[in-house]
Amino acid sequence: MTAVRVIPELTDIALAGAFTLLASGWLTGLLLPLLLRLMNGCAPHPRTRLLMMSAATPVIVTFWVVFLLLNPQLAGVLFHDHCHGDVCGPHIPQIGASSLSGVILAALVTFAGLVVVLILSQRLQHQRLRLLAMQQLSSDITGPRYRLIDSPLPLAWCAGLWHPQIYLSSGLLQQLDADEVRLVMLHESCHVWRRDNLRKQILHWATLLWLPASRRRLYEAYSLATEQLCDRYACQQGYRPADVSRVLNRLSHSASEQPCSSRRAEQLSGPERSSADGWLLLALLLAAQVGLFTHYVHPLLDSLFL
Repeated sequence: MTAVRVIPELTDIALAGAFTLLASGWLTGLLLPLLLRLMNGCAPHPRTRLLMMSAATPVIVTFWVVFLLLNPQLAGVLFHDHCHGDVCGPHIPQIGASSLSGVILAALVTFAGLVVVLILSQRLQHQRLRLLAMQQLSSDITGPRYRLIDSPLPLAWCAGLWHPQIYLSSGLLQQLDADEVRLVMLHESCHVWRRDNLRKQILHWATLLWLPASRRRLYEAYSLATEQLCDRYACQQGYRPADVSRVLNRLSHSASEQPCSSRRAEQLSGPERSSADGWLLLALLLAAQVGLFTHYVHPLLDSLFL
């Protein structure tokens, strides 16, 4: 395959991939409320998996659509029968070789991708500098994993992507007794072991093309599930749900945080429902989108640019 032929093919695939990723993100986001209803009452751990899989669905769909467009003989009934002059039967899109507007749009898509990579690099650099600043303003408590920061507020959080550390405030140590502090440290340790900060970063970038409202709702649902999961971990280490609820109420700095604390405490006890319905919905959504976009993306791009 010559370079002259490769460039138009890359143009076609860039356009098809960008369109599929955008459309799949919007469609998956619009169906998120249904997924959240099916997950209501499920344990936190399967909920985090379902939400991460929901965020990954557009990426997976795009991969398979691009794969089938590059290998149209494997698409079977998903291939949209049509001809380009003498070219009939299964074939890859012919936009780049025939449309200047298609080439320009593909170049813009490529440029946008490079901008996203640059923004990602700058964001990671900013986070690294902020983490270094927090380390300079804090001191070791019992080891390199735990850091103490001077603040009258009762604060506890996990910072860092690859080697996360737990930050506790002097105000928290003063306001909670030793047993309650241990509960908080167990909760934050769960975030460290799960690499929740890294998972949230992946979630942030995987949903970059989603509609803002859907993206925000997914992130809030995922954050709540991870907090409830780590609350349950503390209960598994010998604490009662009432102990966790009491500490949550003491750490709520304002009345607006009380409803969130109540939602977290709700999942500490009570029956749980199966997550099978959520997985079935995602499986059907994934299969339907792969079939839909494989069949229609090629003729849609032809109609727009040829």
